[in-house]
Amino acid sequence: MIHNDQIKRLSVKNCLKHPYFWNTLQKFSFICEFNNYIETFDTDNKYSELIEQQAQSLNILEGSRWDKNVDKSLIQDTKVFKFSNYGQLIRNRKSHYHELSDSSKAIVGDTLDDMFDCFDERFPKLFIFMVQASIFLFS
Repeated sequence: MIHNDQIKRLSVKNCLKHPYFWNTLQKFSFICEFNNYIETFDTDNKYSELIEQQAQSLNILEGSRWDKNVDKSLIQDTKVFKFSNYGQLIRNRKSHYHELSDSSKAIVGDTLDDMFDCFDERFPKLFIFMVQASIFLFS
């Protein structure tokens, strides 16, 4: 979009296709699909370990224990605090919103946008990292 040569420059239409500009439903769908894929097909933990190492080296979850930045009521059934578990937490809280306690619902909000913002505010580098990891792993 900022290339000097107009022919090589991306159009605004193409730029808007970038995941950064996706709506909340598209972002949640990606997070869910990414986590489902890893859970289903990464039986030998090859991808999970690689993603975990990269997430730690880039400090995506701001330290080794992401639970310190998340309200305890949202993680009551989580035992391991690896990168992949945080993705699962987001997916599960979205998919099972109706099962959340009232206090958890108050934290994540009433709408999909509120819920995405809740998690994105805690770890703003996470979504784009997941997109980049998927491009690296699956291309």
